[in-house]
Amino acid sequence: MSPSIFINPEMTYPSLQRKVEEYYKSTRIDNALPILGALDGVKKLKEMGFKLVVVTARTIQHRERSLVWVDRHFPGR
Repeated sequence: MSPSIFINPEMTYPSLQRKVEEYYKSTRIDNALPILGALDGVKKLKEMGFKLVVVTARTIQHRERSLVWVDRHFPGR
């Protein structure tokens, strides 16, 4: 399990921005695992006829990276 990032409320916006940039430069996003049972749940919803979409707070700069992750962990979505 990777360590959590704790943010001090006294931090300034530039220092918070640096933390976010450091996070996105790391491989933590790429190596994150889906929640246990998520793939089975997604498959069942798809079988039931639901249209599945991915909603994320990631910026457009990380779109391809996010799609690679989804394709790796949820093949045939």
